Amino acid sequence: MRNVIGEHVTGDNGRVENHAAGRIVGEPVIPGPAKRERLPYHKPREWVEFAEKLAREQGGLLPSPQALIRRGLWGLYACMRRHSALFARIKQQRQIPARTASAQSRAPTRGRGAWVRTLVPTWRHGSLYRTDVPASVLADAGIHDLVFKPPGHKQTAVVLRKTPRLVAWLQALPRRQKGKVIGPFNVDTGRRCITR
Repeated sequence: MRNVIGEHVTGDNGRVENHAAGRIVGEPVIPGPAKRERLPYHKPREWVEFAEKLAREQGGLLPSPQALIRRGLWGLYACMRRHSALFARIKQQRQIPARTASAQSRAPTRGRGAWVRTLVPTWRHGSLYRTDVPASVLADAGIHDLVFKPPGHKQTAVVLRKTPRLVAWLQALPRRQKGKVIGPFNVDTGRRCITR
């Protein structure tokens, strides 16, 4: 039997909630929301229009960067970092910092409660990407989300909430580099989960 950590669980009210508490394969599958349609907005001015519409729907305030990433709007987040001046007139819950040279590297980043790993195309096999995670990420109490970002702007990131169940699942994986790196494991961008 293969363990899978996914992103849809049922809350106390019986509704499906979208955070990465996960499930084990073999348990009844809880129907999730319809597959997210890919947004055709690629140009900065189109992202600005989309952000204005989203802010109007949210009561005049654009959601925080973490909320954008959790909703699968990584392209909007990236555009807001690259072209911060275009989004200056839109009220935001939390201002997204402008992109710097260090943010362009492929190295995992930490900030605002999320650890982000940019997946490399050579790690891909179908919809699976082979990757690992530093053991220090699991021990860091300031990190609440693990974000695995596929290369390019057409795929949305796989965001996993760092729950005790996810931490226990990751700690059961093999370790490398004198225990400093956990994995490898697969990130499935199609099913939006991780597997062994």
